[in-house]
Amino acid sequence: MIGVFALFSCVSGPGESFLSQEYDLVGERSAESQYYHMERVIVVRADDGTRQSVERYNLRLMVEPDDKSATENAKYTCVEFTMQIDDRPEVTIPALEGWSHDHVRGGGIDEQGLLFGVPDAKFQGLTDSNGEILEPIVAYQIKDVFVGFHSFTTFADPDPDKEGKGGIQDLKRIGDKIVHESAGVETAILEGSTFKNGEVTVEFKGLSVADGATSAILHVDSGDGSFIMAFSHEGMEVKTVGGTHYWADIYLDLASKWVKKSEVIVVDMTKTTTGDQVLATSVVETTTIIKSVPEAEF
Repeated sequence: MIGVFALFSCVSGPGESFLSQEYDLVGERSAESQYYHMERVIVVRADDGTRQSVERYNLRLMVEPDDKSATENAKYTCVEFTMQIDDRPEVTIPALEGWSHDHVRGGGIDEQGLLFGVPDAKFQGLTDSNGEILEPIVAYQIKDVFVGFHSFTTFADPDPDKEGKGGIQDLKRIGDKIVHESAGVETAILEGSTFKNGEVTVEFKGLSVADGATSAILHVDSGDGSFIMAFSHEGMEVKTVGGTHYWADIYLDLASKWVKKSEVIVVDMTKTTTGDQVLATSVVETTTIIKSVPEAEF
């Protein structure tokens, strides 16, 4: 706590409260590698509220700044990926262990057409540690864990060249709120599958301590979005359409400029069809927690 008050006393002007002062959320990131645990729980409910299924996905991810400069590129390496569906035993996904991809800070679709540098091909034909081939919808959810990691950390990525255009570079004081540059953007997730944001807003909500670091809390509200997921299952073309809304609190270390924690809640209303036949309508509740951990605890 002494360190927190020391930080406030260093950056506050004479007579200025740390609640009303300006903060710099944009500076250079530290060059140290980062270590993250990510947990995602997906609960599917029928339209009468009955719980139908529970899926749990866990990711251990190491982030290494390129050439020890974290301002632009970093390499993201999956150290372990596990999943559990309902009461079945937990399994790992061997093909993802040690797999790395590159991601440019603040980027969405890269010059190769990849969302956050995550390729579709890596998630096709996946098998679990028992040798079972995963259904396409499960492979989609696994890919979305990696996409979700970037989605709910890159909100804390500034773009100094876009000041005044909807990024955290425009958040100076606690209580400041912006319409994010991703508002209304439609993104292709897989072939035939898209996600469209609502009016995404980001608010500088306050200050806290996460992983021992004094952090700015950035509150994200997606507004009402929509999505389409299309895939083949047992020779049938299956399509899921729905509306979505998510809320996130992202904790940005004021010193290192790395995300230390992200807590996310997503609520989806979905309808799944094949041809003219409705297979299911459901409510999907997804909670995601991303935590930075010391290397010794990784």
